[in-house]
Amino acid sequence: MTTDPPAPPVPEAMLTEAGFELVERYTETLFEVGTVRIEGVTHRYEDTRSSEAARDATDGAVEHAIRFVAVTRLVFQPSLPFGVSLSMFTSMLRREARSSFAAQLQDRGLENVERGSSQTLRFDGSRVRVREYSATDLLAEHTDRSFSLSFRLSVLTHRGTAVVVTAGFPASSVAEQFDLTDPPATLTQSAAEYQATFETLLDGVYDELTA
Repeated sequence: MTTDPPAPPVPEAMLTEAGFELVERYTETLFEVGTVRIEGVTHRYEDTRSSEAARDATDGAVEHAIRFVAVTRLVFQPSLPFGVSLSMFTSMLRREARSSFAAQLQDRGLENVERGSSQTLRFDGSRVRVREYSATDLLAEHTDRSFSLSFRLSVLTHRGTAVVVTAGFPASSVAEQFDLTDPPATLTQSAAEYQATFETLLDGVYDELTA
């Protein structure tokens, strides 16, 4: 009997408190290494309230998610044999995850997709590496405007489990980028505030993974 792969470790309460809601669950084949297929079980969350506010405030210029967080559990098919450690694949998983994520951003029609610096965070004494990306949405139907975006990717591993966390948010406040007058508070968040929220949620994913 075939069983469904386990769901990714997700801090549901923290995501809800931060204004995110689950919008999609899906499983897909991410890449293959020899005879091993690596599948991803993903839960994607979006801040729908901010998206609706941005769409209204920009007269429909911004139609996509203002910010999102996606958590993907990696599943090896077939499972790694006894004695084969996940650590043997960690570098490859990071490389493939980064390449795949950049390609996804381009497939969404974003321009100027660039990989930025890497930062190291510490959670419970462990080091977690985060890769930054930037991109521009040219807002084709509103050619006098563009939307600068920032993205994050991190690969977490613990006792044979690998998880990819990705996130996206404005590179600066929506109010600033679109010269909004008297915008709702949800559109005035700065890049630093978005980054702080991401780090808190990433810490929450790490806690769920290592619990």
